[in-house]
Amino acid sequence: TGITRDDINIELQDELLTIAGSRSISRDKDAKIHRTERESGSFKRQFRLPYKVDNEKVAASFSDGILTIELEKSEEEKPRTITVR
Repeated sequence: TGITRDDINIELQDELLTIAGSRSISRDKDAKIHRTERESGSFKRQFRLPYKVDNEKVAASFSDGILTIELEKSEEEKPRTITVR
């Protein structure tokens, strides 16, 4: 088995995105395994974003083992057009 959406925690604070979770594997007692990498345990990754994000417009989805996070720049970070008088 792998990671489920319940095993993942996503946090956004200022420009710091944190993805954390844990993975546990249940295996048959009689199974013979020759080599296993990263079988189980917790993980945590942090990403410093280059701009402020609108917290109300953050979306995350998890499908077929792929985590997708959609972030939208806050209005104050988007470029404005200034009219010359």
